[in-house]
Amino acid sequence: MNLEGFDILEQLGHGGMATVYRARQRSLDREVAIKVFAPRFEPTPEDREQFQNEARVAARLKHPGLVQVYDAVFSGEMYCFVMELVRGYTVSAWSERKGRLEERQILDVADCVADALDYAWRQHGVIHRDIKPENLMVDADGTVKVLDLGLCKTAQAVMKQSGTEDQVYGTPQYISPEQAIGQSDLDCRTDIYSLGATMYFLATGQLLFPGRPDAEVMDMQVRSKAPNPGSLNPELSPAFCSLLEKMLCKDRSRRQEDWKAVRRDIEAVRQGLPLVSGNPVPGASSVESAPPPAPPADAKPRRRIPRTVRRRNIPVRLSEASASGTPATTLSAQPPPRKSSVFSVVLLLVAILAAGGLFAVTLANRKEAAKATARQTALGEARQALSRVDESPSDLTRINAAEALYRELRDRHPTLVREADAALADLAARREAVRAAQSRARFDSLLAEANALADADDFERAISSLLAYRGEDAAEFAAERDRAVAAFEERRRRRNEEAARREEEERTRQAEAEQAARIAQESARIADQALSALEERGATYAATILEDQEEGHPELFAPGGECAALRDLVRGILAAQERFDRSFRTDTVLSVELRNGTTFRGRLIKVDRARDELVFVSTTPQGLDFNRPIAFRDLAPRELLSRLGAEQDPGTRFVRVRLFRRYDLPIPSPTFLDDQCRDFPSRVREVALARPTP
Repeated sequence: MNLEGFDILEQLGHGGMATVYRARQRSLDREVAIKVFAPRFEPTPEDREQFQNEARVAARLKHPGLVQVYDAVFSGEMYCFVMELVRGYTVSAWSERKGRLEERQILDVADCVADALDYAWRQHGVIHRDIKPENLMVDADGTVKVLDLGLCKTAQAVMKQSGTEDQVYGTPQYISPEQAIGQSDLDCRTDIYSLGATMYFLATGQLLFPGRPDAEVMDMQVRSKAPNPGSLNPELSPAFCSLLEKMLCKDRSRRQEDWKAVRRDIEAVRQGLPLVSGNPVPGASSVESAPPPAPPADAKPRRRIPRTVRRRNIPVRLSEASASGTPATTLSAQPPPRKSSVFSVVLLLVAILAAGGLFAVTLANRKEAAKATARQTALGEARQALSRVDESPSDLTRINAAEALYRELRDRHPTLVREADAALADLAARREAVRAAQSRARFDSLLAEANALADADDFERAISSLLAYRGEDAAEFAAERDRAVAAFEERRRRRNEEAARREEEERTRQAEAEQAARIAQESARIADQALSALEERGATYAATILEDQEEGHPELFAPGGECAALRDLVRGILAAQERFDRSFRTDTVLSVELRNGTTFRGRLIKVDRARDELVFVSTTPQGLDFNRPIAFRDLAPRELLSRLGAEQDPGTRFVRVRLFRRYDLPIPSPTFLDDQCRDFPSRVREVALARPTP
């Protein structure tokens, strides 16, 4: 596989839909992961546009728990993502190695995934739709990262997508019921279900519906139930099983409403507390509800305690005669009054009062002890909640729980008002710190997105996104926002100026190129005309043509140009010819060596260039004078070359070559003529080496 700008190092994995490679990006000298889609999934132009839109969204997702997407590439038939290379192992491989993970480890993984997907959903409206152990990785430092978020759909794109109602994305064993039936208005709760199915597999080592065809599994996701995880792994806590049961509710309205609710429930399970979002509705989940706990085997049945019935002592008086006729006898419950009875009553009253006072004191002490116990218990719970806040200062759920306990402590126990107020003030400060940190994070995220837009030269959207920020903390970051907007406007101004400068440079370059092309074309025409004149009519005529053109078009004779070089050559030719002609001084007696080996001596009276001859005056033995013409062709080669001189300038060399060709002089060596023409342009070389027409 070849991809421009990348060196493919090795194949990391292969699936039915794509292949993943480890590669080196040459431009940045860094290692990346490249996911290449199989050719049979080659998209239509509409799919390509959708893919580019999703890639832009994915590239803006910056979170420690998400694999960063760097680029989306189309190359030939290839359709691929360039992503951050994660060095580690998948959660699937971890589970395969251990059989099943511990509850604590599963909660840690789930919390990291929920945090990352909460960011993607809350900040960008992005869902994953294929959460499973194979798409979760643990890198070298133990950070859990979510893979393939670049393959997700934004919620808006899913709802607007047309013609894909029958297409189902996801893995059947982890897919949500609403995905399985092709529902289009998906939200983050579909990923909550998939994460619950993933946690079920990690906790039990078993899929929800193992050993079934994909189509049947998807139907079972909608209609069937899997065993409760606690029945497959007795080490799981009831709270953990309740968490899975709620996340796997078939009706999404009965799951947690968002990722924040999931994270609150995860923290509650860690603390051994009931789910914050409430217990799952029995029978509503894809897993069976946990059975109620059975009583211990050695427990004894409670004995019913009968109510004690008290009877009052009723005084009885017998005043009627006995059956035997004896006088009636009166019996009474109270003895007849005696003097000592008053004292007895007083003592009894004193005893009763003393006992009542003692009972009242004892009862008051018991009440006070109960209050003290309740006070200490409430204080201990509040302090424990505060210590949990210390463990996780940014967890608002823990801060809320601690505040509720301290408010109740202050309302019910006046003696602890001072400590409660101090704790509430500390918690308020912590809440404000968390709020400030969250505000800072929100604004930093917005600023990062704006910077990404600005880096892509989309300054209008970058500025408008900052100006449109209307959060409750907008005033807090107004000055920083204004500075960022001013910086973007300055960058836009510089960008526009640079674009204008480049445009002007391009226009100038094109004009110069057109001017150069015109000059080159005109120069070639003039040079061709001058060379034809040089070949046919001589250097003098060629010089005349060049001088006329230079006077009318001086720009064509710039130094280094073709016309200037030809002009200088013609001037050199004229200078060499003039030097050659001056060697034959008229009105002087000259001796010239002829080609036949003789020497002629006479007075030169004329150099006839038209006839190409020298005219001497010769005297006969009888004393008569007559004109004796001697052609240049008849002169000895040595005579001709010596009069031309040994100079090696281009003009002299051109004339020398022309002498050899014109008068058929013997060539000293096979390379002589080529050496003389060594730096001539091809057209000048042709003229120099051309044999003259008879």
